[in-house]
Amino acid sequence: MAKFPRKELEGLLTLAMRKHDDIFEYVWINYLDKEYGRLDLYEQYLGDINGLLAKGYRGRSDQLRVAARIDACKKHLENFIKAGAEKDKALDLTLFVLEHAAVGYPDMSGTCFTKYDYAYYMLFKKAKSLFYGLHSDLQLDYRARLQAILSKLKRHSSHLNYVYDLAETI
Repeated sequence: MAKFPRKELEGLLTLAMRKHDDIFEYVWINYLDKEYGRLDLYEQYLGDINGLLAKGYRGRSDQLRVAARIDACKKHLENFIKAGAEKDKALDLTLFVLEHAAVGYPDMSGTCFTKYDYAYYMLFKKAKSLFYGLHSDLQLDYRARLQAILSKLKRHSSHLNYVYDLAETI
């Protein structure tokens, strides 16, 4: 590998941080603000997700609009994970979106508009993978919340093969 002068490396890093938010966030929480960077980033993403949940989306039905809302939140959560956030904070945000969709829109699942069911299922799958990536002590804090979401999903959307194939318990 060629040797770059320090000045050029700093310029390349600055350029990359300007073009890609996830690189900037990674550098911010790991090098610039080690003490409070992760908490600030979590608070920022929580505010962004609240904004996405309040935003109006286009669609022919309520289910399609809420599915678009869930997909936008999922994309934003993936950026949070790319930035190097802790898995428990990412799981907190994911469960926040899942619980908001379950409480705010209780009659959306189980209809002919399966896009909502699929978006909810994919977000649940992301939450489940984050859950299994946690230490077993931390899993105790989240198991009941995930089980409640799984039970709701199985109760309302079990007519779909991908939901029917899920295990009954976490």
